[in-house]
Amino acid sequence: MRLHELGIGLVAFALVLTCAAPARAKELRVVTFNVAMGSAFGKPISGLIRGTFTNNEYLRRFDVIGLQEACENDRGPIELFRGVMKRAHGRVYEHLVLADPDSRESCRKAQVILSRYPIVQSGGLTLPKVGARRAAAWVDIQVGADTVRVYNLHLSNRKGKNFTPMRGRWAQASVVLQHWLETKKKDPRARGIVLGDFNSMGDLFRPTRRELTLTMYSDHMRPNLRSFTTTMWLPYQTDWIFSSGLALKRSYVVPTVYSDHYVVMADYGL
Repeated sequence: MRLHELGIGLVAFALVLTCAAPARAKELRVVTFNVAMGSAFGKPISGLIRGTFTNNEYLRRFDVIGLQEACENDRGPIELFRGVMKRAHGRVYEHLVLADPDSRESCRKAQVILSRYPIVQSGGLTLPKVGARRAAAWVDIQVGADTVRVYNLHLSNRKGKNFTPMRGRWAQASVVLQHWLETKKKDPRARGIVLGDFNSMGDLFRPTRRELTLTMYSDHMRPNLRSFTTTMWLPYQTDWIFSSGLALKRSYVVPTVYSDHYVVMADYGL
């Protein structure tokens, strides 16, 4: 990628955010971002990325971020976002769950949740294998007197030659949804967020089609995106933030040039 192309992307990045007000004190700013195995986070690009997040008044202030395809054994992107949160809030709490604990690959993929608020409980969920092994991470964060459950998932994008394994993705996603519904059943006042890369391509030739996972989640939780908005370079809507028991104030998608996915953000009222 040429540097002038990177510069153009960063301008677009900033322009999208100019219409979004910074999160207020009683709001929770939540971000989901697939860092694409950190492939674009090495030097010198990492410095540009860090500058974009720390210098932009919107991006430098988020309360929770879920990272997909972070490498447990190459923590560059994780440390970058830890640094952004630490500069903004003075503290950061982390929970990491490996997608495949037995993996010997150069990138041991993990779902990572970073929070400015204390993590009072955490865990991981093993998801059905669909092409590759997958897992989801979850935490309970303490926001003042409130507790919010946050899940971070990454669903399969293919199974062999099947590039749209919709039933397989729903089998994976249903594990997370059921876990949340059981929590909600025990405490009807519970507040929850499910974020991540749903790989919800729906149909290769009909990108606007919402597949089963999205329709099932929408029956129980509120999606952050109401209309079709691409969340990656390709014309697909793959990255989402679903919520329950929280008031969605605003949501927006931020184009990037250092991952094939965009940054997806949402502000919630507590």
